[in-house]
Amino acid sequence: MSPTATRKESIDFSDVYYESQLVVVVRKDGAYANSTSLSDLSRAKIVAQNGTFHNDALNAQAAEYGILPQTPMEDFPDMINALNTRAIDGYVAEEPGAIENCASNSDFTYIHLVNNATGFVATADDVAIAVGLKKGNSLLAGVNAALAGISQNERDQMMKNAISMSSGAEE
Repeated sequence: MSPTATRKESIDFSDVYYESQLVVVVRKDGAYANSTSLSDLSRAKIVAQNGTFHNDALNAQAAEYGILPQTPMEDFPDMINALNTRAIDGYVAEEPGAIENCASNSDFTYIHLVNNATGFVATADDVAIAVGLKKGNSLLAGVNAALAGISQNERDQMMKNAISMSSGAEE
């Protein structure tokens, strides 16, 4: 979960354990399947989830790249359906979610974007992932201690394993 300022008002967060890349999920048979950067998405109808940083990033940068941002949708099942029915050309997601969506939808692939290079402008806070806990939860210190004992290489491998397991792919 991203530890945004708004979320921090109602829940506590662990230290950040992962930084995600924002990517665009597209159809394998679509016009944008071979794209490698936002500049390849000119005239693409792209959507993001309502009320998210994904939507803010899309709207902030769409005009620069000729992207046609669509009305934000409430959730990923809505965006998946819109892509399946070709109502849109793609949707913004974080890479782990995109991998899972593509594993569950054989007609999908995603554009491997790199934040602040070939992809969306994003700060470390924008793409930070942490554990969310009930405000005042006594487990927070223990969660942070456990995270501190895991190296970056181990974290990266754990995320790859988690993505692989959630998508049904082999390790």
